[in-house]
Amino acid sequence: METNNENRVKWVYSSQDNSELSERYDEWARDYDNDLSEFFGWIAPETASQYLAKHVDQDADVLDAGAGTGLVGEALSELGFNQLTAMDLSKGMLEEADTKNVYKKLDQMVLGEKLNYPSD
Repeated sequence: METNNENRVKWVYSSQDNSELSERYDEWARDYDNDLSEFFGWIAPETASQYLAKHVDQDADVLDAGAGTGLVGEALSELGFNQLTAMDLSKGMLEEADTKNVYKKLDQMVLGEKLNYPSD
């Protein structure tokens, strides 16, 4: 795996298919949170959760699609949301998300494919 953080992002985004993408995110999962905050000043989870909190009741069911390691779920939980489901392509990312103890359910699925959720 690439160790330079900018190269790591390029390495992940150069994946040729979903299988390779999942494997690369699995490899990065343990360092992902630290890399995003320390090296990239990542504030999107807080921004997204604050925006959602302005428009959605705290008791609503929330699907965190592309949840990764659960940074958005963690931020939502701090704002009082507790009906959270994480969905991500990467098993490794979901395992990291699970350690945050904010999700009711974690589902490994692929965005862009048929999802195993009810629709209306």
